[in-house]
Amino acid sequence: MEGKAEGGIATILVAEDEPTMRELVAEILESGGYKVIAVADGEAAVRTYAEKMNEVSLVILDMVMPRLSGVETLRRLKAVSNKVLVLMSSGYGQGNEAQTIMAEGAAGFLGKPYQVGELLERVGAVLKGGKV
Repeated sequence: MEGKAEGGIATILVAEDEPTMRELVAEILESGGYKVIAVADGEAAVRTYAEKMNEVSLVILDMVMPRLSGVETLRRLKAVSNKVLVLMSSGYGQGNEAQTIMAEGAAGFLGKPYQVGELLERVGAVLKGGKV
């Protein structure tokens, strides 16, 4: 399957500017059996995805980050590969920007704060079916 790391473990790229949240999400995903690459902003997400797109199964993207907005980051990720799976995350609810980003091809939205089980469930659903 495209995006699977050697050995069948899915790799997830997490783009989150808040260090504590970035570490927490990485720990949760790793406890769920995923390999994680964590970056602090949209530019780093695009650069990392371009370098490792054959390894990365899913990108979890915070909507509000420095340097690039969530919408612009998604556009740039899609320019690298139209097959990229992106799960958007925000503490601001599913407002206008979230609706725009879903229309532009995000696979799902996850509102903060979320529970451990909710994160793992949503990630699993996107990896299995593409959209949630």
